[in-house]
Amino acid sequence: MSEESKRRALKKLEEVYKGKLDALKEVYTADCVVHREPGPVYKGLEALKKAIAEWRKAFPDTQMTVDELILVGDKGAALFTIQGTHKEQTGGFPFPPTGKKVKFRGASILRFKGDKIADEISFGDNLGLLQQLGVIQRGVFPPT
Repeated sequence: MSEESKRRALKKLEEVYKGKLDALKEVYTADCVVHREPGPVYKGLEALKKAIAEWRKAFPDTQMTVDELILVGDKGAALFTIQGTHKEQTGGFPFPPTGKKVKFRGASILRFKGDKIADEISFGDNLGLLQQLGVIQRGVFPPT
C-alpha cells in the first residue's frame, strides 16, 4: 500500500484518541498486536478499543498528535504528543483524579499489513506523566 495511505491511517488515529473508537478498524488490522511498554500487550481490536476507552475515561479531553512519521516499506516510526486533563480514576489508570492538565511525548515502532497497523510497540514518557500529576515528585529518587 502507498506511503500516503499509511499517513492517512495515522492521521485517523488522532480521531480515535478524540473518542471516535470505531475508527480503530480503519487504522489497525483485526488481529493487531499492540505493546504499550512497560505495560500490557493488547491482542486484537477489541482489547485495544477497551484500553483506549479506559484511558479516555481518565482523560476525557485527550488529544493525540502524530508529530513525526518515518515510513520505509512495511515499517514505520512515529513520534507523538498526548495531552489531556486527568478527571477520573479507572482500572487502567489507578490514580485518584487530580484535575491537572498533562502533556507528554512518546514514540511507536510500527509494522503495516497493507495500509493498516498490524504490530506496534509504543513507549511514552510515563515518568513525566506521573510527575505532572504529582504522583511522583520531580527530582526525588527513589520516590517517597
